[in-house]
Amino acid sequence: MTEELIKDVLRYIEDNLYECLKVEELSEYFHYSRYYLLRVFKKYTGLTINDYINQRKIIKSIDKLINSDNRILNIALTTGFNSLEYYSETFLKVTHFSPLEFRKNPNISKYLPFDYSNDLLNSLLNNNRILNNIKNIKKPIKVLNKSLKK
Repeated sequence: MTEELIKDVLRYIEDNLYECLKVEELSEYFHYSRYYLLRVFKKYTGLTINDYINQRKIIKSIDKLINSDNRILNIALTTGFNSLEYYSETFLKVTHFSPLEFRKNPNISKYLPFDYSNDLLNSLLNNNRILNNIKNIKKPIKVLNKSLKK
């Protein structure tokens, strides 16, 4: 029952990703208390609902960031962020790169086989693995960039 609830919540979030989703709305929609939903979601996904929503928005924005010439502001707004500042802050938190660093670094693209499958729980695990790989390359890239500037 609980795993089915989480799958339903993940599907609902995915279907409404670019809307302004609030935990209260989710708890009302699924007829569970806010606290129960928060606790169960964190237990199954390892993320808070808000962190999950932001992570999904960032993952969806990465393709646009790398494969288009759209301004970063436009990408932020079309992926459901209200401001460039919040998008950049969230992007940095999720990937350890700024959106501009990410766009300018061609080495990162080899780490981007994000999973967009319909099995959102499995997709979450795969995408977290990919994000961890991206975070782990941040330090060597900084060192490499510093040595190239000398």
